[in-house]
Amino acid sequence: MAMLGLIPAAVSTSVGSETAKPFAVVIIGGLISATLLTLTMLPALYRNFKVHPMKEIRAYIQPFMLAKLTQALSEIPNFPGMSVSDCEGFGREKVAGNQDYTPFLAKKRIEIFASDDRVEEIFAIIMQYASTHQHGAGKVYVIEVLEGGRINTGERGPQVA
Repeated sequence: MAMLGLIPAAVSTSVGSETAKPFAVVIIGGLISATLLTLTMLPALYRNFKVHPMKEIRAYIQPFMLAKLTQALSEIPNFPGMSVSDCEGFGREKVAGNQDYTPFLAKKRIEIFASDDRVEEIFAIIMQYASTHQHGAGKVYVIEVLEGGRINTGERGPQVA
């Protein structure tokens, strides 16, 4: 918007414009180049220099699918491990019921911290082996992790995944 306000000063031929015209041209040029750099260079730099080399893969699955999924994940060479906890929840589809009914359904929450290059393989295995081919089979999320650390050694960084 600032560029539009400076266009009259940049193209003006009136008396005294010889002082304001160069400033307007420089400011417009600077705004255009800054905008182009922001829209082209920063995304490219972000893609090439990953800021978050570690991810959390979080899945909510049907409890009866846990053994099958655990077996498939444990067959991945150097699998980083996982945490499993019981949880309850509901999604968009709710079962109608009486007042005493609770909409919450039992699920297993799985948390896996992995390096960025391992995420796609782990995600694909969860999608394949946790699927019941029914509504309510679960969800999988990939979340960027800022940092991780091993408590016993004090080691920090993406290698702890």
